[in-house]
Amino acid sequence: MKNKQIIPVVFVMFITLVLSSCGVTSKLDRRGTVCFKDKCINVEVASNFRERSIGLQYRSSLGKNEGMLFVFEESSFQGFWMKETFIPLDIIWIDNSKEVVHIKRRVPPCEKDPCKVYKAPKIAKYVLEINSGYADTLGLMEGDIAVIDYE
Repeated sequence: MKNKQIIPVVFVMFITLVLSSCGVTSKLDRRGTVCFKDKCINVEVASNFRERSIGLQYRSSLGKNEGMLFVFEESSFQGFWMKETFIPLDIIWIDNSKEVVHIKRRVPPCEKDPCKVYKAPKIAKYVLEINSGYADTLGLMEGDIAVIDYE
């Protein structure tokens, strides 16, 4: 009888330990820059499945000149949602030749399921997330060329 009562407690402790060790709110170690003309953004680089899956989830803020660059193994139609993302963002899709192919401006956090999935009408190898409105501040337009540099 006591063993049956202990199992749920141990399970909850295990899940708590796993989630806390994942560091879902910590910043990524891999860094870089994405520049458009003479304006550069400091980025964290999400280049594997786990990092891309977490992205900017659970963050309460993002620095003015900061963002996250999602790097994919292959170009394709990349979909993004705002589940568990607490800050509004601009999402910028960039193709293999570093051309901006789509910008979704002022994407709000998802407040309830199902969360909307945002996609570009063209394939992309990179996706850049920055603070909402910052794409306008930088004057970003489709067709702009990005200079991407990361570790």
